[in-house]
Amino acid sequence: MLAAMFKEIVSNLDLGDLKVAGLVLFVGVFLGVLFYALTRSKAHAQQWAEIPLEMPSTSRASSGLEESNHV
Repeated sequence: MLAAMFKEIVSNLDLGDLKVAGLVLFVGVFLGVLFYALTRSKAHAQQWAEIPLEMPSTSRASSGLEESNHV
């Protein structure tokens, strides 16, 4: 019964319905993550701020190559 109902719903969807569903899902997830981030303690946020953006490469360190800053 549930499979037949699901099949009927999917077969009657048009592209506009999928756009609205995708937008609602995106906004819901965005608000959930925003709420989660804003309700953490200041110490927890400081830990997040200290996470490095890149992992140090072992191949550069072992070969003696240094990064050059291109302007």
